[in-house]
Amino acid sequence: MASQMDGVPGIGKKRKFLLLNHFGSVEKIKGATAEELASVKGMTKQAARNIKEFLR
Repeated sequence: MASQMDGVPGIGKKRKFLLLNHFGSVEKIKGATAEELASVKGMTKQAARNIKEFLR
């Protein structure tokens, strides 16, 4: 299944699963701060910044 998060640098299946499991939806991921994203186990600050940049 395609996701809006496909193509985000540094975000593969595992991180996408962890984020969706933690936040519940891509919309909630979009609304999260980079700090909130980075706090999820398995995430890094750079990966969080990549998500914020990609999902603007």
